[in-house]
Amino acid sequence: MALPLRIAVRFLLSGKGQTLLIVGGIAIAISVQVFVGLLIESLQAGLIEQTVGNSPQVTVRSAEENVTIGRWQDMATGITSLTAVEHVGVAASANAFVRKANDSVPVLFRGMDRDSIDGIYRISGHIYEWQDIQSSGEVLIGRNLSEKLAISVGDRLQVTTPGGAIVDYRVAGLFDLGVAAIDGSWVVSNLRTGQSLFGFSDRVTSIEVTVFDVFAADLVAAAVVGLLDDDGLEVTNWKDENEQLLNALESQSLSNNII
Repeated sequence: MALPLRIAVRFLLSGKGQTLLIVGGIAIAISVQVFVGLLIESLQAGLIEQTVGNSPQVTVRSAEENVTIGRWQDMATGITSLTAVEHVGVAASANAFVRKANDSVPVLFRGMDRDSIDGIYRISGHIYEWQDIQSSGEVLIGRNLSEKLAISVGDRLQVTTPGGAIVDYRVAGLFDLGVAAIDGSWVVSNLRTGQSLFGFSDRVTSIEVTVFDVFAADLVAAAVVGLLDDDGLEVTNWKDENEQLLNALESQSLSNNII
């Protein structure tokens, strides 16, 4: 046995009470370290889920304002083939107004396919009053908007587009995503309804993507740019659009690594 080890063993055995105190202190310190590390990881996971978990991390739009996207089916299929991609959805969205008495309330009318409604935004899982969308004449609205308009499931909602089209829809359900900007302004229906309301034909306004690793969104966005190879399209990702949030998350990760 090496001399340093013999000295260490003799020291530990010579004062058992002191040894127990040392071992206990080390155990407590390790437990606290593990607890704090797990707490930071949990807080980070919760923050990510609340901010980018229920929204696209990569979005494809036209590089020109108010221009829709054609050939989106082939684009969506190609993006889906990327191994880092979890869900791909499409939307036909535009600003509109809904009537409340003699006032007009601005809203964002979002016609989305099922992958966007459920896979990306998870709206179906946050509906608290529900009758599933069965036809193009039905919509979902958020809790805040329903309270603002005093509208319940089964009521009629009159939507007016900037182009002057006026269409009545039946409210099929109310959702609560916990995001005021969405719950207070979104009117959601299926993709075909949005395309028909705004005269988009078979075109869409955005292709929306979620990824397995949200911190790799910029890399996935770069891969999408290379895949589509179209200067008429703009590809954005949440990291570039939320630098302050990204810095906060990276600081949390650094703190956890230091601990």
